[in-house]
Amino acid sequence: KPPIGIPLPWWEVALYVGAGLLLLVLGYFIYRWRKNRPVPVAGETPSVPRKPAHVIAFEELATLKEKKLWQQGLIKQYYTEVTDIARRYLENRYQAMALERTTDEILDDLRRLRMPDDLVRRAESLLRRADLVKFAKHQPVVPEHEESLKAVYDFVERTKIVEQSVTPG
Repeated sequence: KPPIGIPLPWWEVALYVGAGLLLLVLGYFIYRWRKNRPVPVAGETPSVPRKPAHVIAFEELATLKEKKLWQQGLIKQYYTEVTDIARRYLENRYQAMALERTTDEILDDLRRLRMPDDLVRRAESLLRRADLVKFAKHQPVVPEHEESLKAVYDFVERTKIVEQSVTPG
């Protein structure tokens, strides 16, 4: 006579399948974590901006103003550069990954940082206007161009780190 088979209960099969799926998911997340983390090179320090974030932003805003892009009809490029300056400032100042985020994600980050409501509203106005220009071919009126640049300048001015001088004594 052949050997008698022992039947496997359904819960035991489900347990093995579940454990296998759990290991696969865990392995995937470990792989993604290891792949995306920065690997420091021996003897090399991470690159840190030598200048404070607000100084870099003010220099970029001055350069953008000198380019006179919107006066030349390059409205989309102008708004792209204005928002890129603001996003780079947020990355340098708050270490927030603003360049890869959507407008809504950036606004959520600003609220989480407990920014004053008027700053968040101005940032939202600027980012939404820029989105309309870049993605919906919106043509803002001339005062809005100047107001956008001023909004970024004001945002940087109000959120910059003020260095306190230490007096000996």
